Amino acid sequence: MRKHGIRSKLFISYTLIVSFVIAILSLFFYIRMSSVVWERSLETSRQMLQRVDASLSQAIKDIDRISAQVIYNSDFQHKFEESFSTVETYEDFDQKNAFVKILATLNGPSFIAQQINVFNLDGDFISYGLKIDPYDNLKERISLLDWVTPTLKKDGDKQINPPHRDELFKSGELVFSLSRLFPHSSASSPKFVEVQQSYEKLKEIAGDALLQTNNQLYIFDDEGHLFYPIEDDKLIPPFEWSDIPHLPSGVFHNVTEKVNGESMVIGWLRSSFSGLTVVAAQPKQQLLSPVNSLRSIVLTVMIAAEIFALLIAYWIASSITRPIRLILKDVKRLDLEQINLNMMVQNQKTYRKATYEIQELYDGVVSMKTRLNNSVDQFIDSQKRENLAHMRALHNQLQPHFVFNTLSSIGALAENSGADQAAAMSYKMMHLMEYISQPNTDPVQMQEELNFTESYLQLMKLRYQDNFSYEVEVTETLSGIIFPKVVLQPIVENSFTHGFRSVNPPWHIGIKVTESNNEQWAIRITDNGSGFQIEALQRIKRFIENLNDGLSSQPDLIGSKGIGGIGLENALMRLYLFYQGKVSFDIHNLEEGMELTIKVGLKEGMPDV
Repeated sequence: MRKHGIRSKLFISYTLIVSFVIAILSLFFYIRMSSVVWERSLETSRQMLQRVDASLSQAIKDIDRISAQVIYNSDFQHKFEESFSTVETYEDFDQKNAFVKILATLNGPSFIAQQINVFNLDGDFISYGLKIDPYDNLKERISLLDWVTPTLKKDGDKQINPPHRDELFKSGELVFSLSRLFPHSSASSPKFVEVQQSYEKLKEIAGDALLQTNNQLYIFDDEGHLFYPIEDDKLIPPFEWSDIPHLPSGVFHNVTEKVNGESMVIGWLRSSFSGLTVVAAQPKQQLLSPVNSLRSIVLTVMIAAEIFALLIAYWIASSITRPIRLILKDVKRLDLEQINLNMMVQNQKTYRKATYEIQELYDGVVSMKTRLNNSVDQFIDSQKRENLAHMRALHNQLQPHFVFNTLSSIGALAENSGADQAAAMSYKMMHLMEYISQPNTDPVQMQEELNFTESYLQLMKLRYQDNFSYEVEVTETLSGIIFPKVVLQPIVENSFTHGFRSVNPPWHIGIKVTESNNEQWAIRITDNGSGFQIEALQRIKRFIENLNDGLSSQPDLIGSKGIGGIGLENALMRLYLFYQGKVSFDIHNLEEGMELTIKVGLKEGMPDV
């Protein structure tokens, strides 16, 4: 059997490689996107439950506050029974009106609660709210209230009562309430306060959350009784209360349970204040429906990509191998000596008999070689001319003293014109240019570098006024220490370039040079900007780890951008080389801004590296 040719091998190899890459990328994309969809769905459920829990807790806190204020009101504690004598007098009537006014004050003009009821088991009853139709036989009805006994057991603590029909008023509205027992109530006729809220409030809280999700929402009390919904039989929970593990409150939890052969994703959040548990349930298949759609799309795209890759592979394999096959035919007609290029040049007749691709390829190689030699000669000549022109341009540049004199003139003119800020900026700029224009690169004392950096900060202060502040501190014993030139200013400038770009003022930069233990000293630079982005912070930390481990790379890049373009990494590399590796760095984000710490092992100045 004939072996596969180069075209077949190239086609098969290219197809297998591309197919494998496409399959791996598609699988990775599908897994990643599935994970993202799942996490976002759970995050949506968590946010919904948090909103419902916050709104529900706030509603219960409002009525709980009213109930607490009522039971600790001295008039209700000591005068309530006195206003219900056998023969009602004007004073009793006036006292009852006073009680109603107290309840009205506690409820506020916006009716925080729907109804506030204060009563005892003898049928003495005071109420304020939206309802004005109480039953006549209140004593008998009060004795039948199913939440009275649990409230007695709470001994003054709050008792949250699930939605029920109001049995004290003829309207019989559906309400949920919070009840408390008055402290020091008599054993024969204990006294209660019940603060009611309409069931519509629950529906409003739940409805606002359900508008943005496909979850089914349920609320349970701490005993597992359904708190919401209770009107719609179609919304019976598809799970049991026992399916929900008892886990810490205030934290979102989720499980996947099998319910009637269907997987349900159940998420819940238990309120640490009210004890109510808000539960969101959704079929797993429905939650993953975007993933199923994504799977179909990924399969379609992968198949289309495979077909396209096969066509491209065949076309590339044919294009590459066609000249080779023609060359092979020509080689079979040539002797080994005739393959030599010089022999082919000498034997023009043999060369002319070859295919036009080979002839064009050979002519192209010869032409390319000739043009390449010419291009190299032209490039060298043009480079020499460019360097010469550049050197001449450098000689013709303005001398530094002319620039200083010009800035001095601008500053004096600004002072005479009353533009003190412009004058100050001109003089500060003179100091900066004088510092960086010095021809030598010898190290300087720490105080000189700090003065240069502070001049830059003063320029920024003049520019931003009250929107910017800075602080520069240096231990006196460290002001004369040897330090590389123009290192701190680029680090500080990084805060304006990146840190303050997306943060509203006021901005602040702090520089502290202090002594540390073990004969070390340190520079700490902080700002209150946005900090480093995660990717940039990780890259810089890897760079610092390499420096701290002595694995510095590409030191020849230092200064490649010049003084004005040096970056944070170049500044750290300069410090590392200057102090011969006896320096360590630490950089991290703060709650607001970032912090860079540079620790040097010796106080003595070290020679310039």
